[in-house]
Amino acid sequence: MNSPPGNFFRLSTDQFAERDRIEAARELIGRSLMKMEFDLLPDVPFNVDMIFRALPDFGLASGTCSAMDCLRTAQMIESNDLILTVALSGGGALHVRDSEIPIGGGMAALTRTTDVSRCAIHSTSEFVNFRFPFDKIAPMIADLDAAAMRPIPVNTEALRLLVHYASALKNEDMLATPEVQSLISSHLQDLAVLAIGATRDAETIASHPASHRATSACCSRAMPRRFPNWCWPSGCIGRIRC
Repeated sequence: MNSPPGNFFRLSTDQFAERDRIEAARELIGRSLMKMEFDLLPDVPFNVDMIFRALPDFGLASGTCSAMDCLRTAQMIESNDLILTVALSGGGALHVRDSEIPIGGGMAALTRTTDVSRCAIHSTSEFVNFRFPFDKIAPMIADLDAAAMRPIPVNTEALRLLVHYASALKNEDMLATPEVQSLISSHLQDLAVLAIGATRDAETIASHPASHRATSACCSRAMPRRFPNWCWPSGCIGRIRC
């Protein structure tokens, strides 16, 4: 069996000795990786099980956690990224800029890592966080400030495809070569822009297959070959840019 690539790893509270579990998870998963403080709730068993994956200009954090508050304090701010959060089960509410944005129940939320925020997770939940550099996709989003302050429907085709990609990215044996990693990262950026709300020019580029016929043909050949066991949504490869 091949060893996991360096850009993929899994961390769970179950990996730590019980006496060290809370502080180890807070330090390694919360502060070091997610840049958040875990504020635990009384009488709620603490559990986190996360998969992390890094690609060029993209990061994925996906997994389950118990009810808690996740705080991004001023001390935790180290980057300028956009994070698109989708609740696959359970849910909570994002508190940022004096507003509350629901996560779950068919809605996702967009946050910026330069904002102090609190994510209140109400019950055991499964989340996917898609992380993109601000300067890469912000120019392609129409009215970014408004997008960051409202719920984003999860039933759009673009967001459904993003979630589908996330399930594949949790396989540690996938995306071993830099070429495939860059290919997937480009797809994910386009889909995120469409899901959040693209400018007219960005939507045309990301959605119109005629404008990137050659690269779409490349995707059509490369992706099923790289991932033969993955069930690709019908027609998805040709609709999004490589």
